[in-house]
Amino acid sequence: MSAIDYISREANKLARECHSRDPYEICNALGIYVRQHDLGTAIKAYYFYQSRIRNIVINYNVNAALQRILVAHELGYPNQ
Repeated sequence: MSAIDYISREANKLARECHSRDPYEICNALGIYVRQHDLGTAIKAYYFYQSRIRNIVINYNVNAALQRILVAHELGYPNQ
């Protein structure tokens, strides 16, 4: 199975389980906190896990469309 097939299968599975394709709704369903902070110009987003709490931090300096893409991208890390 190629990486693209695997990613597509896992994304579809997650969308079915959470009854949504919206990355913010998926985070909410999975108990992942999404926060926005000023991360300067070098970092757009990151995921971290601390004290059993999963977090995605997004740079609020990027536009809303890119923020959605970044949240979707970061969703790939908690399930590894």
